[in-house]
Amino acid sequence: LLSLRYELHLLAYAFRRDANDPDRQHIHERHLPFYYNTYYQKTLHLKFFGMDSIAELVKLVGDAIAMGGPQGAMLEPRLDVGTPLERFIRLAEADRRDRLRRVEVGDETAVLKFQTTTPRPPKPG
Repeated sequence: LLSLRYELHLLAYAFRRDANDPDRQHIHERHLPFYYNTYYQKTLHLKFFGMDSIAELVKLVGDAIAMGGPQGAMLEPRLDVGTPLERFIRLAEADRRDRLRRVEVGDETAVLKFQTTTPRPPKPG
């Protein structure tokens, strides 16, 4: 979740800088997969994270990024543009410890349900 947290944070600020338009300061949630692919050349797979919507995915890293705006569907960073990577590491670790504590007391909603990818067998020949 550290990389997701950091990538979404950087994406929100990069989009704002690249758009250079006061009317387009945020990415709408339905456009997030497109811009994520454009900036990082990789697909944002919700199912990998065990989520069904962008809003659910953003809640996983809600200490760094949030959905806001007039319709609650715009990606908004919660940290300053110059936030050092160490801050993201600390947030990820605090979140991990909180989830572990909640799992230990029996909170099933705290369990992450990530999909694991299975490597393809090598082709014969």
